[in-house]
Amino acid sequence: GEQGLKEQGGDGGHHDPFDIFNMFFGGAGGGRRERTTKVKDKIFQMSVSLTDLYNGSARKLKVSRKVKCAKCNAKGGKGVKMCEKCDGRGMSIKIVQIGPGIITQQQVPCSCKTGETY
Repeated sequence: GEQGLKEQGGDGGHHDPFDIFNMFFGGAGGGRRERTTKVKDKIFQMSVSLTDLYNGSARKLKVSRKVKCAKCNAKGGKGVKMCEKCDGRGMSIKIVQIGPGIITQQQVPCSCKTGETY
């Protein structure tokens, strides 16, 4: 009961169901997902009438943002070639045999360091 929860850290059982995958594979699904960086939320002020809120009207908002070029990573594009091992991501997959007939994939930093070659 409650005593058992206290002995196990006392967090009330709030565990990530993918912890077991993270422990063995470095992430759910074998760690093959691309990591995305979350940017800070933007707040925009807009005047809306109470009637519009009640009726659920829609508004369009035009937002401009800067995005890095996927091919050159904002380096200007001249003389930049992507690494053939990691395809410009900076990480590559290493296959390791850990036993007879047992292999595992590990995501490791690429030898090119940045994902680019010049």
